[in-house]
Amino acid sequence: MQRKLLTRISKGRLFVLSFFLFSLLAISTKAQWITSPSTITVGVTAQYQYDDGVAYRNPSFVFSNGSVVSWTLSGTTYSILVNATTPGAGQLTFNYRSGYVGSTSMSIYLANYNLGGTYCTGSTATIQLDGSQVGVSYQLYRTQGPYQSPLAGTGGPLTWSGSGNSAYSVQATHTGTGYTQWMNSGQTANVIDPYPIQTKTVVGGGGYCAGGSGTSITLQQSELGSNYQVSYQLVDGVGNNVQSPKIGTGGDLTWTGITGASTYSVLAKNLSSNCTRSFSGPAVSVLPIPSVAITPNQSLCVGSTANLTITNPNGIAGTTFSWTATATNSGGVVLSGTGSSISQLLTISNNSFGDGSIAYTATATASGCSSSAGSTVTPMPCS
Repeated sequence: MQRKLLTRISKGRLFVLSFFLFSLLAISTKAQWITSPSTITVGVTAQYQYDDGVAYRNPSFVFSNGSVVSWTLSGTTYSILVNATTPGAGQLTFNYRSGYVGSTSMSIYLANYNLGGTYCTGSTATIQLDGSQVGVSYQLYRTQGPYQSPLAGTGGPLTWSGSGNSAYSVQATHTGTGYTQWMNSGQTANVIDPYPIQTKTVVGGGGYCAGGSGTSITLQQSELGSNYQVSYQLVDGVGNNVQSPKIGTGGDLTWTGITGASTYSVLAKNLSSNCTRSFSGPAVSVLPIPSVAITPNQSLCVGSTANLTITNPNGIAGTTFSWTATATNSGGVVLSGTGSSISQLLTISNNSFGDGSIAYTATATASGCSSSAGSTVTPMPCS
């Protein structure tokens, strides 16, 4: 009797021990039934699947580095969506009736963003990360180490102002855990101006007479790049573009018919790098035309003196006067002079005019601009 009882108890213990070992073996293989990417990104929803051939009642899922968004069951396959909020090593666990079923591990990374930069000779470099995350700080680095203060993530792009040609990179730090990560595996933005725009001289301009066709402005020896182009835009004193831009040819570029009174410059733009450089130029002014008046037509007795006066009614400073006298029967100018008065003795014989009337033309000139007026004197015999 005692021997039979011990046999039963021993068999019972052996059965319990065998079941326990089988359970451990089964549990140890559960992890392989959870399939998913081995790396995921903070803020990005990732999907996991679990299937060991059994549809469990009321299972639960726990994600160590964020939250379980949802799960669905199709046959014996569970699909679990998770959203990571904390970078580092993570784990998804599948439980059934408070008992451990299986788990899988993954590496969770911060979102990567692209880094770029521009620099134009004579200006400040701009370095931009094309995105960021709230709860993460971003430190800009140059070759020598950290550069400027870190910027807090906003959910949008971040911009730093650099000091010129250099290689830049950005390291992100999760403020909650201290986890650090280089953006795009330490991607470097080489901020340089590969084709700096050459210095040029702008000439021309000056004054032109009111009502005229204007003046011209020339940029000397424009730039002709071997693998890039430079455009040149004429700009007035308030920043308005004047006429169309011109592409560098290696020779002079000239804008004609410039009529607006202003101080002009030329804005050069490298069409490859979009870098610009401005060159100061000349001023253009509109010059007033001096008006002129001369003593009106008159008839005088032969032997008397013709006295005519030339004036400038609009009073332009610096106006000078000149005049010519032409006899109607002489076929051309026979006398000329300067000054604001004309005094000629009129005779019939032995005079330079001969018989007939004399046409006087007066011209007023100031700064190269002029106007003319005429008057006729007719000698006549008097008894």
